[in-house]
Amino acid sequence: MEKYDNSTNTTSYVYDSQKTASAKVGDSVKATSASGLTSVPTGYEREKAYGKNSTSKVTIEADGSSVLKVYYSLIRYTFVFNLNSGGNVLNSNGYPISTVSGFMTVNGNNYTDSKYTISNLVLGQDVSPNWPLNVNDISSWYKFRGWYDSAATIYYVTKRYEVTNDMIAGADSSHQRVFIARWQSSLQQYRVHYYLQNADNPKIYDNSAYSQDYNASTANLSAKDIDGFKYNSSKSSYNRKTRTYNFYYDRNSYNITYLYGSKKLDKKENILFDANINTSTYNFIPPKPANTNERDYTDYNWGGWYATHS
Repeated sequence: MEKYDNSTNTTSYVYDSQKTASAKVGDSVKATSASGLTSVPTGYEREKAYGKNSTSKVTIEADGSSVLKVYYSLIRYTFVFNLNSGGNVLNSNGYPISTVSGFMTVNGNNYTDSKYTISNLVLGQDVSPNWPLNVNDISSWYKFRGWYDSAATIYYVTKRYEVTNDMIAGADSSHQRVFIARWQSSLQQYRVHYYLQNADNPKIYDNSAYSQDYNASTANLSAKDIDGFKYNSSKSSYNRKTRTYNFYYDRNSYNITYLYGSKKLDKKENILFDANINTSTYNFIPPKPANTNERDYTDYNWGGWYATHS
């Protein structure tokens, strides 16, 4: 499965899962004709544009050791931001009353209509540097409410960071998502803080760059999805006097199992998302196997840990 790495702004293919199939010994099996996933995750498609599957093949061995790699690529999406959609001015009850041609500023440039787009976005990619928030109010009475997602019938009122499943689930056949700017009367300003659990000290929650102000008619903001975290509702709160939300998020935790063949050498548990595993605790070198009648390990050197046997 192709994954996006926000630290390098690149993608790579990593092991996801496996399934067993059968073929005649000596046959050559290609990835393009092999059976695929029963259910393809949102944001993915079977790779066909980069030559991975067209060049992946294997000759079937009698001992059952043949491994065929089948690749799934991230779908590339385009986000379109429409500032001139019909009925984009709402009354205090949220009903359309008129249409305006709005404008906004992104990275120092002014945009109108649907001229601002973000292309080649993939699931998990950090979109925050280009997500438009500086949308001009059309008057002191009608303020920017947010970006309306007609496919999901929800508003995005705070800045988006990683591209999440809900942002791409309603894409059209050309992989476009359209977000509509809307302005509304009688809005109040709210503040939201996002506190993220510290990767090195799980008892600490840091106030993140996600925190910001936004406009709304009522206090009904829901916690957003943040990649690598899960929302902690028991720690979160809302202050009515200051109209301030405090959302807390715990980091996802993972386990690493170290195998030599089918033998388990070690297991590290409850490793927090984004924790530093480039230490001797996780990258230990196991003892060299003892020589056997079938194999002499004298000239073998340590080669590292791999996600699969192949």
